[in-house]
Amino acid sequence: MDRLRARAAGFGLAWLVPTVGRFASQSAAPNRHPDDDLLRRVGGIIGRFPEVERQAADYLREHEAEIGKAALEVYGLEVTEGNRPDDFSLEFLADGDDSRVWRVEFEAGQPKQTGFDD
Repeated sequence: MDRLRARAAGFGLAWLVPTVGRFASQSAAPNRHPDDDLLRRVGGIIGRFPEVERQAADYLREHEAEIGKAALEVYGLEVTEGNRPDDFSLEFLADGDDSRVWRVEFEAGQPKQTGFDD
């Protein structure tokens, strides 16, 4: 994983977050910026990212037989604004196949549901 995409829904913004933890902003709406709380939440997830990634990968393998022993590559992190600060989604590619993006949804900081987008 050389980059992690963090998207903040509702802002039309996307951040590219290299593994060294620096944010490089890309914006579809340059006059809108995420608030400090949202940035703190993203920073908190990135700060414990190895554990979050392991939890998500383990949960995905347990609940999606199709994943099997595929190599999982982090594709994105989605964090939305709202009253539930520990809710977010982590997205993966399996064996580098970008025709399906696998997702693990976290609630209260714990993996709770899987899904995918074709």
